[in-house]
Amino acid sequence: MSFYRTFLVAFVAAVIASPVLAIDTISTSTTQTESTTVTQPAEQSAPQVTTKVTTVTTEVAIKTNINTATLKELIKVDGINAVRARAILNYRKKHGQFKSLDELRLIKSFKKLKEPQLKAIQDQLSV
Repeated sequence: MSFYRTFLVAFVAAVIASPVLAIDTISTSTTQTESTTVTQPAEQSAPQVTTKVTTVTTEVAIKTNINTATLKELIKVDGINAVRARAILNYRKKHGQFKSLDELRLIKSFKKLKEPQLKAIQDQLSV
């Protein structure tokens, strides 16, 4: 019985830890700086050498196509919740594909949005 209990505890710990240890490589932005100092022994009169290495990774902006996106893909866009995503799909089903992103103003749940909020959503979408 003890073997199964140990196995169960290890399995549960692995399941709980796996999302924590997962790395999202698409939307990460990091800056790393490393400094290395090499010091010569006291007998030698050579100066200290300092090397600085900087690595910068920029965030990749991936736009979601509003004409081909699924419900799950639309929900991932900042500013679009499940209700707005369904409204986009219903509008697309009823009126056909979007010709421009300005057509979002014709959807009921987007009519209330102020211009900066709508612009932020449109920056993440494409036609």
